[in-house]
Amino acid sequence: MNQKANFNIFKILSVADKELIHSSIIKLVINNDKDFLNVFDINKDFKIETEVKKTTKNKKRISFDLVGYSKEDIILFIIENKFKSTPSKDQLELYDTYFKEPNHIPDNKILMVYFKEQVPSDVEEYCKQNNWIIYPYFSTNKSNETFISYLKENIEKHYAHEKIKFLLEEYIEYMDNSWNHLFEKINSTKLFVENDFINMNFLFDRKRDVWFRYLMHIQHLISKEINKEEICYISENDGGSRPIPSVVFWFKGFKGFEEGPYFGIDGDVVKLGFRYNFYNIEFFKHIRKELLNDNKELVRNIIADDNIKFKTNSPNLIMKDKKKNDNSSVMYLISFNLNNWKEKHEFIKSASNILKKYYNTLSKSNS
Repeated sequence: MNQKANFNIFKILSVADKELIHSSIIKLVINNDKDFLNVFDINKDFKIETEVKKTTKNKKRISFDLVGYSKEDIILFIIENKFKSTPSKDQLELYDTYFKEPNHIPDNKILMVYFKEQVPSDVEEYCKQNNWIIYPYFSTNKSNETFISYLKENIEKHYAHEKIKFLLEEYIEYMDNSWNHLFEKINSTKLFVENDFINMNFLFDRKRDVWFRYLMHIQHLISKEINKEEICYISENDGGSRPIPSVVFWFKGFKGFEEGPYFGIDGDVVKLGFRYNFYNIEFFKHIRKELLNDNKELVRNIIADDNIKFKTNSPNLIMKDKKKNDNSSVMYLISFNLNNWKEKHEFIKSASNILKKYYNTLSKSNS
């Protein structure tokens, strides 16, 4: 590691993992480079604010990372900056619901994500249908336009002020460091687990953050596979402050409850489980009994591969307080480790089949 890399300002200030810092960089670029917004065909006069808080008519609080206002204080564009995760379809729907209430939908709704190949298919499809532009910081496809590639190509042209130029050069160096490692992992045919990230040399990112981004890529690939099937789901992911990052597919469309069963990757462990409450607890007691009978025939049918080592869990399903409608618990029934596989494509195919069989098994019981 060279001497300049050791002196990077983002490392010294310990702010590189704060999403607001990245929103501030985006704002800096917008305010100092009028050509940048041409990428989105935005060419009107505006003023820009970060961290704009709003409340919907049904009292739900939402926050927009960056908002561009006209002189008349009408919202011209928004940028949802998901540097550390991917939004769910439900989250984007909440934003769109807010804009429909005053009957003014912005000309541009921009969703920024760390890299293009992390976005699950249900979110991609929602964005396509509801005019959200997905704009990544990076992409494995070098022909795709990205935020960092734009900065690299235009830094000499637009940033004559030496202090701004220095800051952006430091920012690019910071971003490139972790991306180069992640890019290598994403393009490998090997399936990586937590231990593969431990000894990696990052200037800024914790190894768990890069590991989480890799899991989001795995979620993206599984979503492409199950999109070929008639499976109703909502994808979510949780990197946040959890010591173990997770990605999950919540199954939708079950009679009697909006959300319940799930297929998730919790660190290095894949889990098949459910969220239960007072209203659906009897259904899941029935499912548990069916799946975890003495010979576990249904479980073996779902796994469908004698080489996959799995474990079963027999949780106590208890719901004492029926007055609390939001009182719920998350349980898993079946789990297996990623180290059952060596190759990424084999895991994606196997995981997709297991997800599909779990979904179909529950659907039959729910019909």
